Amino acid sequence: MKRRIKEHFYMLFQKNIRHIKVCFPYIEQHLYIGTGVPDLVVEKISSAKYDKIVAVVDSNLYEQRKDYLDAIFDKLKIAGVIPVESKEANKNFVYCDNILNQLSKLGINRKSCLLAIGGGYVGDVVGFTSSIYMRGIDFVQIPTTLMSMSDAVMGKVAINNNGKKNLLGSFYSPRFTFCDMSLLETSNRRGIVFGLVEIWKHSLLENNLGMEYKISEYLNGNELNSEKNLAELIKFSLEAKKKYTQNDYDDTKGLHKALSLGHTFANYIESKTEIPHGPAVFYGLILVFLISYKLKKISKSEFDHFMEVARLFEKEIKMLNEVQNHIDVNDALEKLKFDKINSGDTYSFVLLKKNGYFVCKNVDAEVLKESLDELKKLSF
Repeated sequence: MKRRIKEHFYMLFQKNIRHIKVCFPYIEQHLYIGTGVPDLVVEKISSAKYDKIVAVVDSNLYEQRKDYLDAIFDKLKIAGVIPVESKEANKNFVYCDNILNQLSKLGINRKSCLLAIGGGYVGDVVGFTSSIYMRGIDFVQIPTTLMSMSDAVMGKVAINNNGKKNLLGSFYSPRFTFCDMSLLETSNRRGIVFGLVEIWKHSLLENNLGMEYKISEYLNGNELNSEKNLAELIKFSLEAKKKYTQNDYDDTKGLHKALSLGHTFANYIESKTEIPHGPAVFYGLILVFLISYKLKKISKSEFDHFMEVARLFEKEIKMLNEVQNHIDVNDALEKLKFDKINSGDTYSFVLLKKNGYFVCKNVDAEVLKESLDELKKLSF
């Protein structure tokens, strides 16, 4: 047994594959980050001895990387492939119900496993479906975008309902997650920038100026998209998220809420527009900067620094005008009360303070209104 473990870690070292283990009360999630990991995917999933495996795959990705995926599917003897169309409008129970019906027809049982291959949408939909099918079956994730890789310590999964973002959900995680850097070859620079938003969020929570500098360098035109550099950024992001999820898996201690930084307003934006998750979080962060400064939790120099990095992001994202056109301040004040971070008829936000963050459970409506008005008028 010890020899097999030694050989396994020697193989990871030889292939320069990074390993992170996250311990939840109900499961251990093992994350692997590197290049060319299909053999490891087959090895790990096969070792679990599942009765049947069904792959749920982003339909666009399946067309682009069919040879790559079919090679894995053949070795795993996949029982079925369910292509899904990745878009926010499909992140609902009706779409999940379609997947559930297909699983039932394929004879999937408690000893079976779902393999989620795609971006964050696929991870959420498959994770939620796995959590409720027969009261819970295993799922394995192969994230395929920088955003989904940098956010792949799951902890919880959710879908939208009745126009409300992530209203239905479970505390649930994949057993294995494989971040294969070679899959990012299909991402353009814009996709990389969207993913960097999530990594920037984690660098703000951790007050990690080194990571923030690397992100700024990339945005300034200095290439960081070598596989080694991207793997380093992803590893940092996952280890940061691990701290908040592992120590507060069921979101009862307040630590897990830190990960909502920028997401409260992002959820509103995503419910009003078709703006992707990364940019929505970016504009959510800008609102956080405005509120934090207005409440005197950050200094003028800190605010200016955050906004300078934001300016670099906006040069790439270029969606500020669209967001501003969709901000109805009165509507936002009403809808933001129902964000999952809130309890009662008050506004809660994860805000920034000197050298870190805090959860503010009683943001005054007038402060929020003034900040939204400023966001509507903002220009870079």
